Amino acid sequence: MIVRAPIRVADEEIFRLVGQKSSWIERKIKEISSRPRPAIMTKQEADEWKKIAKRKIKERCRIFSEITDLWPKAVRISNAKMRWGSCSTSGRVSFSWRLAMFPDEIIDYVVVHELAHLAEPNHSRYFWEKVERIMPGHRSHRRWLRQKGQWLASSG
Repeated sequence: MIVRAPIRVADEEIFRLVGQKSSWIERKIKEISSRPRPAIMTKQEADEWKKIAKRKIKERCRIFSEITDLWPKAVRISNAKMRWGSCSTSGRVSFSWRLAMFPDEIIDYVVVHELAHLAEPNHSRYFWEKVERIMPGHRSHRRWLRQKGQWLASSG
């Protein structure tokens, strides 16, 4: 097992914390190792998902931009594996093509999340209030991403 910590944290503190959380760590290791592994995707399959993502995600962006009046300068589809979406300070939003493999309501949540960053470029209370106004019940989608998103990220 590898433990990562900031360089300024003393070894004693790291060992103390790992010891204190050992039962939680063991439970998480068992939970993660029991998850099914994703199938390896062929290049042709990945290319097809990329085409689907470009069409579907850009369309969802357009729809939610009309609803929210939050318009990105550009919408980009990326090859990111661990970040479903991002919003630059210049107003461009990017989404991983892997997002297209998710249920529509999850795609919509990530789109709304990134569009909300156009108005509020952080994760402050105001940001989450804006997301909640646009998409009531978004918390279940966040939970879904935390639970299942990493498994799908390793596809392709």
